Amino acid sequence: IAFYAYMTKNFQSKGPSTTLIFDKTHTNVYNSYNNKTGVYTVPKSGIYVFNWMIREYKSQHSVELVRNSEVLGATFKRAEEFDDDVVSGTVVSEVREGDSVFLRTHPQEGSKQIIHNNLHGRSSYSGWRL
Repeated sequence: IAFYAYMTKNFQSKGPSTTLIFDKTHTNVYNSYNNKTGVYTVPKSGIYVFNWMIREYKSQHSVELVRNSEVLGATFKRAEEFDDDVVSGTVVSEVREGDSVFLRTHPQEGSKQIIHNNLHGRSSYSGWRL
């Protein structure tokens, strides 16, 4: 059981707690990742690994990994002017069939964040069952 999705273009959040949409799926066993909503619906209970990588250019981002309404992990990165940078996070967690797992912008982050993507680097989200 596994999925891997990435962004094919820049993504602008609508503000705090915006779910990130990774529009291109490369691997999507059971079609459990929805590339329209950004939500992974757990097909079978177990221990899963979730990994994300967020690319940015002269901006800052705070991103949370959420299971249902519980925050499982978070990353923060500030790229200075003319900097092109990446931040990544990994969480290992027990999840139950039917749980929703997704990435969102931090709820206290008031700015509209732009996550950059192009041929030189992509933001991605993946998960697999151990």
